[in-house]
Amino acid sequence: MAANIQLSIDLTPLRQLAAQLGKDIDSLDYRKPLNVIKILLTNATKECFHGSHDPEGRSWAPLKKPRAKKSKGRRKGTASSAPLIDTGNLWRSVGAGTDAINEVGQHHMEYGTNVKYAHFHQDGTKHIPARPFLGITDKQVQQFEDVLVKHVLKALGF
Repeated sequence: MAANIQLSIDLTPLRQLAAQLGKDIDSLDYRKPLNVIKILLTNATKECFHGSHDPEGRSWAPLKKPRAKKSKGRRKGTASSAPLIDTGNLWRSVGAGTDAINEVGQHHMEYGTNVKYAHFHQDGTKHIPARPFLGITDKQVQQFEDVLVKHVLKALGF
């Protein structure tokens, strides 16, 4: 089971402006702004791992049993008691790597990870506290909308 996030942005006001100008924004290729958004999401997600917090900045629950030794794949400078960074597989899978859900198309983007245990950490279980690393804040939604609006306005000649 994958861990991913979904967001739909309503471009109705821009669609209406374009229609008044006799243009159709649905035919635009959104890959360029979606790739920018993917980079912004990747950076924000990596910051969650680095700071041991969720996308809203709330700290993750500490490990009940901190790791006694440094694991082979752990990032340099990461404490052995930091959650979700034991092997580094989950951290590396976000935004790139073999387990990444990382697809950008003309009108869509998928983002997340296919690491088998990711959803246990994202959502929590009976025995594992939720430590969400994927998510989109209201501030990010505004940032993503700004990226898309700039792209559309440029395409409309503004």
